[in-house]
Amino acid sequence: MDSPHNWFISFGTSFGVIALLLLVLLFGLITLSYLRRMQLVRFLSDPSAPNFMAFLCVVIDALVSIEQPGLGIWLYFLGGKVLASVITYSSPKVLSSSNREVAKRISTSSILLVCLILATTTSIYFVTFRFVNDALLRSSIQNVTTGNPVEADLKKIESLTIKLRAEPEYVVQSVPILAKFGDGPALLNISKSFYDYNPQSIQAAGIRAQVLKVVTSLESSCDLQVKLVANTPWQRDIVENYLECLKLGFKDAIYRNQLAVVKNYLNFSYPAISSIEPSLESMLARAVGARLEFELGNLDRAKSLKIEIEKEMQNFDSSNPVLEFSKIISILNY
Repeated sequence: MDSPHNWFISFGTSFGVIALLLLVLLFGLITLSYLRRMQLVRFLSDPSAPNFMAFLCVVIDALVSIEQPGLGIWLYFLGGKVLASVITYSSPKVLSSSNREVAKRISTSSILLVCLILATTTSIYFVTFRFVNDALLRSSIQNVTTGNPVEADLKKIESLTIKLRAEPEYVVQSVPILAKFGDGPALLNISKSFYDYNPQSIQAAGIRAQVLKVVTSLESSCDLQVKLVANTPWQRDIVENYLECLKLGFKDAIYRNQLAVVKNYLNFSYPAISSIEPSLESMLARAVGARLEFELGNLDRAKSLKIEIEKEMQNFDSSNPVLEFSKIISILNY
């Protein structure tokens, strides 16, 4: 999921489906333009044929290759050489500038050129903005990590991270540093900025929920916990947080449907649930199962499981007094 063995899929997941379609269209038009002007006999003797073959080889490599530096650059470079051979092959035509149609084409070309220049300038601005702020943020994090930070240094990390809120990898770099120094307000501001920028992002929702839970309370993150469990009903910490939120009253009309989905993944999320030997992990797993039965309305089953686990905890605790059962007790508190 992190690095698909297909450069085009990796490009699409990074920049979006529209960008991927435009890229495929570009390379497809280059290939079709070259093949249209080329016949088999001419292809075997044409000096541009090696460029075209190299271009196809890189395209094939991109279809089966893990993302690697330079692959996209080679595609653009070789694609440009193939397109140049197509353009130079076309016979030049001398056109009269007095022809209205020609003048109209020149006018259209000028407008297109201006639009391309504006688009290029805008792209350069955004790329430069990201590059500069990326460098400043990395430098600030390094200074804080290796030196004695003051409040201004932490504020700088906060402001730079918010400027780069379009890319969640920056908040992943900043949050541990700010958490280390206990800067709760900065963590709240950064997580809110990332979540507000893209509320549909599960990663942004997860970061926001975790910050709210740690800095304020679990209750303040419950709206997001409901969203997270719908996306990853097999993740243990999310399931446990969701169960606690249900206890706090965050129940919507379909919460039992969601719990049924969580129950389907229970053996995957808590593999120790089927363990014969009693252990802290197996008790926790069965406690979650008992809590699910209770929330789903199977009260008799939930009660019997609770009694079994509590008896096992008493026996287990007598021989292991240092073990903590607070999480299990909280889950069984129904």
